[in-house]
Amino acid sequence: MLDMISSIDPDMLWRIGEKLYLHLKKTAGDSVDELFYEIGLTSGETYGEVNAPIGKPAVMDSAVLTERLIAGATSFLPQGEARRLISGWVKELRILALVKTVDNKDARINDILDTIIKYTDVVGNSAKRTNTETWLISELLHRFITNDERVINRVVDDLKISDFKSVLERIMGSDTSRGNIGGKGVYLFGSTNTGDAGMGSDIDLIIHVGQQDSLQQSILENWLDGWSRALAQINYLRTGYMVDRLLDVHIVTDKDIESGDPFATKINSITDPATPLRISE
Repeated sequence: MLDMISSIDPDMLWRIGEKLYLHLKKTAGDSVDELFYEIGLTSGETYGEVNAPIGKPAVMDSAVLTERLIAGATSFLPQGEARRLISGWVKELRILALVKTVDNKDARINDILDTIIKYTDVVGNSAKRTNTETWLISELLHRFITNDERVINRVVDDLKISDFKSVLERIMGSDTSRGNIGGKGVYLFGSTNTGDAGMGSDIDLIIHVGQQDSLQQSILENWLDGWSRALAQINYLRTGYMVDRLLDVHIVTDKDIESGDPFATKINSITDPATPLRISE
């Protein structure tokens, strides 16, 4: 792990070294001072016998620093404990960097993407998630996907920070874009389209989408489900007829249209055409 950090973020390597020194100073006492002074992470005595400043050791390159940190850690700690501590500090520093970037309303999309990549390269996709990471996912959803709290509450527990890497790479059109969940067209069909719908009839929709990743698909499906439930409540207040959901949605892709999917063919059908609905540009 330290080898990876030294290649992608040398500054973090020094911060890890400082944390390691402070930890060992508490557990092993002054015996760690000499080792870490040689590395350059402690200042040692500031003045000599004649009150003249004592120079610090020259700053070493990342490869040497990595080697000495590993040697220092394993000299005072079992290998497993050293790995656990360093992994925890790396994750902590990456999360702090991500919080700082995401919380900056002026941060460019490229800056956020770069921080997410650095986070996932080092931290990976751990099954255990902190409250701070949950907050980050919620903020990223707010910033790039939707402000609908119902949608966010539905999906936040199923997402990982790494999911936003593909979002920022593939669906952000510019630094001022807020992102979108995509959609080429929406079409009405069935009894609502023909005017034969009764109180118990649902609203049949075909939604034509472009290429979607799992996050975009999840956001769209949950957004539609929220509206389906809300419309069912409105219908109940007007008619007294209660159903759980009012929308019956069929999502089709370009591939479905090419392959002759039964619902996709209704888009351009001559005998039973679906009615296109206006969607925002």
